[in-house]
Amino acid sequence: RDVYKRQRTDTVASGGMTVIDAHGAVVFPGLVDSHVHLAFAPHVSPEFELGGLSDQELVDRIRIHAMQHLEAGITSVRDLGGPGEPLRTFAASVESGAAGPRVWMSGPVITRSHGHCYFVGDLVGDVSDISGLVDGHADAGDGWIKVMVTGGALTSTSRPEDLQFDVDTMRTVVNRAHDRGLRVAAHVLTGEGARVAVEAGVDSIEHGVGADRETLDQVAERN
Repeated sequence: RDVYKRQRTDTVASGGMTVIDAHGAVVFPGLVDSHVHLAFAPHVSPEFELGGLSDQELVDRIRIHAMQHLEAGITSVRDLGGPGEPLRTFAASVESGAAGPRVWMSGPVITRSHGHCYFVGDLVGDVSDISGLVDGHADAGDGWIKVMVTGGALTSTSRPEDLQFDVDTMRTVVNRAHDRGLRVAAHVLTGEGARVAVEAGVDSIEHGVGADRETLDQVAERN
């Protein structure tokens, strides 16, 4: 929305614009939060809590958290891991005119059995599973694929230093996702994980803990 500062003469640009007198205030564009988990509750382990909630309870929670973002000036969010259908339901409601920030999302993460965030995950047994999982996200209208390249501290059966996917498997994910018009975000908490993600050609690295200078230089060269 275009906003014009009112002039002393009270003359404003014509053309049917809505004029807001913002004297004494600061006006800025809506902010973007590029990594959220709208279904997760603070101070509660999602591993042991999410499974006890109905889809409608999850939609209600997602709406509350999304509105907190909007009230803070965040008008777009990228949700990188959560229960697929409740997130898609809320995102669709916003696209249809309901209040809330625009939501870009990955839905369930791609991970291993008992791997990081398996409780909101599409589980990979071997590389033959990948095409079907990625296609499911594309068919559901998700814009992103989130892959847990390494383990994480949020899951009792996973360790941050664990490498969950090698570079060949990650290339399979990236190639299939790009073929279907999706982007790939990679959760990495080790230097090895960062190297695998960059070599595979992911579109964004989340956290990036342990990434060395050589890996970061590769990122800079590709962008």
